[in-house]
Amino acid sequence: MGFAKRKAEDYTSPRGTVPLTGYDSDAILLKSKHRINDALNVKFNMQRYTSNDVWYPGSARSGSGIPAPIGTSTIHSPEQRREMMEIGLEGKLGAGKFSADIYKQNVYREIRAYSSNLKRDYVRNAVSFETQGAKASYSLPVSTNQVVTIGADTWTMTGDPARYQDTNAPAFNNNIRTDPFSDGEIKSTGLFIQDEITFGKTNVLAGVRFDQVTGNAAQKGTPPTSPAQTTGLKHTDNSVSWSLGAIHHVSDVFNPYFNIGQAYRAADMRERFEDSARGDGYFIVGNPQLKPEFSTSFELGSKGQLGQTSYRLAAFHSTIKDYIAGRITGTNHGSGLPIKLQENLNEVVLQGAEGFIRFPVGKLTADAAFTYLLGDNKQDNEPLFQTPPAELRLGLGQSAQTGLRWRTQLRAVDAQNRVATKFYNNQENKTAAFTTADAFVGWGFGKTAELKSLDLDFSVTNMFDHAYHEHLTEGVSGREILMRGRSANLVLKGSF
Repeated sequence: MGFAKRKAEDYTSPRGTVPLTGYDSDAILLKSKHRINDALNVKFNMQRYTSNDVWYPGSARSGSGIPAPIGTSTIHSPEQRREMMEIGLEGKLGAGKFSADIYKQNVYREIRAYSSNLKRDYVRNAVSFETQGAKASYSLPVSTNQVVTIGADTWTMTGDPARYQDTNAPAFNNNIRTDPFSDGEIKSTGLFIQDEITFGKTNVLAGVRFDQVTGNAAQKGTPPTSPAQTTGLKHTDNSVSWSLGAIHHVSDVFNPYFNIGQAYRAADMRERFEDSARGDGYFIVGNPQLKPEFSTSFELGSKGQLGQTSYRLAAFHSTIKDYIAGRITGTNHGSGLPIKLQENLNEVVLQGAEGFIRFPVGKLTADAAFTYLLGDNKQDNEPLFQTPPAELRLGLGQSAQTGLRWRTQLRAVDAQNRVATKFYNNQENKTAAFTTADAFVGWGFGKTAELKSLDLDFSVTNMFDHAYHEHLTEGVSGREILMRGRSANLVLKGSF
């Protein structure tokens, strides 16, 4: 069982307080397992997360697409909520083990557009995405060195947003309903088989999966903000994906591995059906006939440990066909907002490397990690939009389960000068390099009273109050908000 509650005030960047960045949130998690007998267990999982009064200051905009009487429009969310209930069985069946679960999840969002001049919301949107599903698997040891697993899963997601807009300038009080889509539904059913087998010091994992995904809606768009479309909304995809991986134990310090396979991602409900203005300053036009993405990936790496030194190192290459993304078309919607159209890119290539090492330095422990990613949009012959820059992390500290522990860290992020021009109509901004420093100190009390453990931790992030923003920061182009400045956190944590 777990519970968390947070009340965050507006944070301060190196250039002053960033208004509207505070919010409230709470979360609860309850998981249990009850043993019926030696062959059967009942399991239960309940999760609930709620956030309130969340504002998106990076969405603040005026001018093009925003009527003058509105002033500055800012997106905010009075409430967001996710609730999930799951119950299942697991145990022995014959020579193998089985697991079966049913679940229901509801995601509720309220999205509002606030007018600085009217001092109230002029767009009000509420939507629930409800998902019901089931999954089951059975693992059978074929021999002492081979286990075969078969399984299936199915789920249905529904969504029916209700959006109201005030469009009659200058009063802005007509409260017209302009739903981005109506009665959206996505159904998915999958079957898979996996084989895990050991040949001496080599472990091989292979699998294949079949999926059918169908999307449909009663209507896409609502006048006057968007034409109503009631036909051509249904689309079904049948996909086969597979994977093959192996790791070979040469020694404790050298365990080379590779993974190769093909995966897919079907378009989500908003990518298919939503026609509406978004907080990034664009009018999004959905595409119900989007093809699923298909990626073919290869990864080669090694991991190992020698004494107190451990490492991981890998390089990867992925080719994605029919990549789903929103293209800035260069044309404007009737509201004046630029249009971003959901479409499939012919081919996208991602390649890069990542690594991690931890090693002793006297009585201390040092660690280092890096990531490098290069993305290319082959259709437009340019860099892939929203590709994060290279990053390096260096740490030094002393870890302990009980007593004093501490750690310092430097995070260096490279500049990102490879930005999309054609696909994003010159609206993706380059970002400068930055380095931040963090420090952490804590004390582990170990078993205390009825608690299994009790820990008191204090941390300071961005110690030198550096002004920066991440390349993937959401917001209106050129108005991305700065990240948090120097911040201190004190946490008391216990488990029982």
